[in-house]
Amino acid sequence: MEERRRLFGLGALVLVTILWAWGFLWTKEALDVAGETFASSGPESWSVVSLFLLIRFGISMLVLPLFVRRCARGLTLEHWRVGAFLAVLLGVGFFTQTQGLQGINPAVSAFLTSLYVVFTALLGALFLGHKHRNTLLVGVLFATFGAGFISGPPRLNFDLPEWLTVACAFFYAIHILAIDRFTRSLDALQLTFTCLCWLSLASLLAVLAGIGMGVESSKLQSLALDPAFFLPSLWCALFVTALALAVMNAWQKEVSPVRAAIVYSLEPVWTVLLMLILGWSGLDAWAVVGGGALLVGNLVAEIKK
Repeated sequence: MEERRRLFGLGALVLVTILWAWGFLWTKEALDVAGETFASSGPESWSVVSLFLLIRFGISMLVLPLFVRRCARGLTLEHWRVGAFLAVLLGVGFFTQTQGLQGINPAVSAFLTSLYVVFTALLGALFLGHKHRNTLLVGVLFATFGAGFISGPPRLNFDLPEWLTVACAFFYAIHILAIDRFTRSLDALQLTFTCLCWLSLASLLAVLAGIGMGVESSKLQSLALDPAFFLPSLWCALFVTALALAVMNAWQKEVSPVRAAIVYSLEPVWTVLLMLILGWSGLDAWAVVGGGALLVGNLVAEIKK
């Protein structure tokens, strides 16, 4: 039964990565629309990203209790405290990744974000005493290489967008380790709900801060009501945030944090496949090499020796 739950957990996390792949495309679509009228840096950029996250987290917060009523019932101070901690990690990760994505190409973003696989292994070993099998560490290397090179060799300049994306990977790694720690003692869906509440509040405050720095509220309102911006944000809210985060919180504890991180690195494979299906890009040798490395990394990580 334990092995069956572990395999089911792996399958659930694969589903999460497929949803993330759609989210990457929807996020780019929404930001491209915003980029037509808003600056790509400064308070306007901050406000656009915050508005996107507000719609994404706010709708998720409202929708989740409609499908799972118990997630908003019987909440304790501990649920709100841990939810706030998870929200800080996830919110900083989302914001730095989205902000960085406006200044670098997808290949660089994918490579630097994939460093969370390495960070998860290192942080777990250094601070939590996790001991990793050699095969698991080999899987980490294959997964990191595959995620980074699936769209071609990344051209790194290490300007601010690159460093923001490295920060995103670091906070994602801590978030993975935190989920493994807290969902073993607290209800995963209740933590998901409280986390979304805190993220929604933080996004709202960020939008208001942008307005306070001179961004026109009327322009933000027009953007929020633009279907080309709102609909991708809505799909992210329903599927990439509410559904994916609930599944992630519920099932990640069935596998080790590093094994989960390796599975999460499959997201670029689905992104490339979706872009190919939608005609956004063609298939090249790097997609085959990177995707193959990711699959090998996941297979090697399953070897028990």
